[in-house]
Amino acid sequence: MGYFENSKINIIKHLPLWIGLTTFVIILGILLFFTRGLNWGIDFTGGTLVEYRLGKSIGNVGEVRELLKEFNLEKALLQKIEDNGVIIRVKDLPATTRDAITAKLARVFGKAELVRQEFIGPVIGAELRRAAIVATLLGLIAQVIYITIRFKFDMAVAADIALLHDILVVIAAFSLTQKEINTPFIAILLTVVGYSINDTVVIFDRIRENLKLRPKDSQETFPKLVNRSLLETMTRSINTVLTTVMAVLVVYFLGGSAIKDFAFGLTVGIATGGYSSIFIAAPILVLMRRKEWTLEKVKKEETIKKEVVTNVLPKETNPERPKVKGKPSTSKRKRR
Repeated sequence: MGYFENSKINIIKHLPLWIGLTTFVIILGILLFFTRGLNWGIDFTGGTLVEYRLGKSIGNVGEVRELLKEFNLEKALLQKIEDNGVIIRVKDLPATTRDAITAKLARVFGKAELVRQEFIGPVIGAELRRAAIVATLLGLIAQVIYITIRFKFDMAVAADIALLHDILVVIAAFSLTQKEINTPFIAILLTVVGYSINDTVVIFDRIRENLKLRPKDSQETFPKLVNRSLLETMTRSINTVLTTVMAVLVVYFLGGSAIKDFAFGLTVGIATGGYSSIFIAAPILVLMRRKEWTLEKVKKEETIKKEVVTNVLPKETNPERPKVKGKPSTSKRKRR
């Protein structure tokens, strides 16, 4: 049994509050995207790529990253090639800075041969940006199809509104902090979409199960049933979010600088995904079925009134006498 099953918390009662907060967050995310903008990284804006073959093997790219701090390039994208090769990708790399990096690597590793230097144009960056948008939209569409097949279309719409909220919260967080956005950002969005929808499916499955088990003469309305379903699954939702966020926070604080932005995005997305499944998806479902459960409530009230009227009406004290067969008796007799 969960901690909330027998509680008197009424989440659906505050439906206007949750809808208002959701609308505010969605509008804020869109405004931040178009006004403050995002700090697009080299993968989206273009930049310079250099590859070195070093004189000795390197354990991990962290060794090279420490050397790049001198040039304020500790956030550069690094990739290890074989045992003694490394690729460095940065937005802007003047020839003087490149030569200084080459000399620094040669002193530390004994040798630093510049294998290649390429310029990544903004055209490729624009293609990646389009690919990121298309991938996210396809993910949302796939969720609609899946939930429509497994549940109902209105549940799919409610789930996608919650997903849109989660994506915009992540975008707003990156916009406010101006953290650099590269290809891992696509993985963040798709991970958040998958994680959030998993929690929403658990709640919707409980709602569907409770609807099937509800007796026909039950006085429980649809909003109350949804609220009960939320309380039955809330312990599971909170525990799942907390354990996942704690694991990601360990990566954020103890991992390298290259993975911190990725862990930051996952932390924000997973936390808001757990929130939206409870306080957005389910209340929106109640709102979308408002006409249905309002009619259901009216019918139940009419049934109750009829039962009350039937029980309150007094019984007749003078029941009608049964009719006697034959000729009716008369008080007057015929004269002879």
